Amino acid sequence: MLQVPSVLARDMLNTHWRFSIEDILADVTGQPVTVSIVNGLDDPFGASSDAGSAGSAPPQKSDYSYYDYDIPAKQQPTQRHARYGEPGATSDPLAEEWDNEQRANILLHNRLNPRYTFDAFIVGNSNRLAHAASLAVAEAPGESYNPLFLYGGVGLGKTHLLHAIGHQGVQTGLAVLYVSSEQFTNEIVNAIRYRTTEEFRAKYRSVDILLVDDIQFIAGKESTEEEFFHTFNSLYEMSKQIVICSDRPPKAIVSLEERLRSRFEWGLIADIQPPDLETRMAILRVKADLLHYRIPDDIISYIASRVQTNIRELEGCLNRLMAYQQLHRTDLTMDVARAAMSSLGNDNRESRLGTRQIAQAVAEYYHISLEAMCGKQRDKHIVMPRQIAMYLMRQETQASLLEIGQIFGGRDHSTVLHACEKIDRALNLNPTLRREIVAIREQLLRG
Repeated sequence: MLQVPSVLARDMLNTHWRFSIEDILADVTGQPVTVSIVNGLDDPFGASSDAGSAGSAPPQKSDYSYYDYDIPAKQQPTQRHARYGEPGATSDPLAEEWDNEQRANILLHNRLNPRYTFDAFIVGNSNRLAHAASLAVAEAPGESYNPLFLYGGVGLGKTHLLHAIGHQGVQTGLAVLYVSSEQFTNEIVNAIRYRTTEEFRAKYRSVDILLVDDIQFIAGKESTEEEFFHTFNSLYEMSKQIVICSDRPPKAIVSLEERLRSRFEWGLIADIQPPDLETRMAILRVKADLLHYRIPDDIISYIASRVQTNIRELEGCLNRLMAYQQLHRTDLTMDVARAAMSSLGNDNRESRLGTRQIAQAVAEYYHISLEAMCGKQRDKHIVMPRQIAMYLMRQETQASLLEIGQIFGGRDHSTVLHACEKIDRALNLNPTLRREIVAIREQLLRG
């Protein structure tokens, strides 16, 4: 018996691949095999389908995982599904051409992390609005907040909420597509290159829920912005749900087209702040319980008080503590916790690195004076190191954009943001620049 996550997937496999699967299994086992394909969400214990029966004993219920497969935009399909299972048509001719096979393909190959669910998300004052909005969107896609725009720093739970919305949509039989802005860009580039733009558009404009991560990286990419603009309009007009994540609000994405910025602001914008002490402690407790790791409350409190930046770093500290204790084969005490945090280099980045250290390291690496780099000079050999220093300060310290700007001759926050975005984009294209920044980081860590 083969369980699949939707009726669409069941029908697709029954129609196209069941006999091939049976032939392959027969070759492997040396005897005739009959495969039964069932919708595991509605009938997880194996009610019989049209494909026949694979045996009398009921199979055990299984969990579904979603892996990182590329979803091909295949030949132009012929029929568009009705919205949320209701009768009706759409005015988008590309969407009209989408068939159940492609929708089932999306359901089978979605890139959703099985660990990122609403049940696994720890709610606190720092993320309460974002969580409530995400839950509302998941329960009524296209009706509550559209688009939903989530923003916040690295490792605070934006992607977790994005995937949680996706899981709930998949469980109700909707076509959910999760994509990073980088993947969207790569796909439109390939579509232009191989002249498959119609298939690309049909794929993206025929989902029920579109989840886009790190949208800030499409800024300044004209073809990507143009295509996303039309994709957004098409889905919005059909009341399909759009959820977008970014590390900053729409108005702070400096080089983003104004027409996209205004559309991102149509719905609800919800930010996620670094978790407070109580939330950090709750996250550590849940993580420890999942790992079956017994840890006293005072050590939980100690770790939570040491790490105030993001959840990934918080969980990393717990993993380091476990590794340290297992390596030394000792009881877990406060002294052991302190030693683990110290020996494994767990001090906050802001306590290890300061803005002046970074500025000095960059100036030394490029053999320019600190005064010239921090001043008003606009020579090319000065401007690039200055932008790299701004980028590293934003990455490695807790200094605000305004504070960084003050270091460099009183420049405003938008100038700093533009510099950081420019370096971000250049890192994807320039291996020499990547090596230089790695070398500067290593120099900083060596002290």
